[in-house]
Amino acid sequence: NQEALEIVRRMRERSERALEQFDWKILPLARKIQARGDAAPLMAARYGRGLQEGILAVCGELERELEDQTATARPPRRTRIAPR
Repeated sequence: NQEALEIVRRMRERSERALEQFDWKILPLARKIQARGDAAPLMAARYGRGLQEGILAVCGELERELEDQTATARPPRRTRIAPR
């Protein structure tokens, strides 16, 4: 579960960085293009940003589930072997 948790955290961080790119670069440029009469780039950018928001939401849910599982997981059993 710890490995899965780390993977989900990396996915979340990647989506957070992607959202920053959408907010600071992609959407402003798409709005400028729309102002010149082409709405398609803005629609595509909004769609892409929405996908990243969805990924963030799912990653948040998965993180909480995995953290709960990790917190309640029992440590592996250690078997003692009697000396011969």
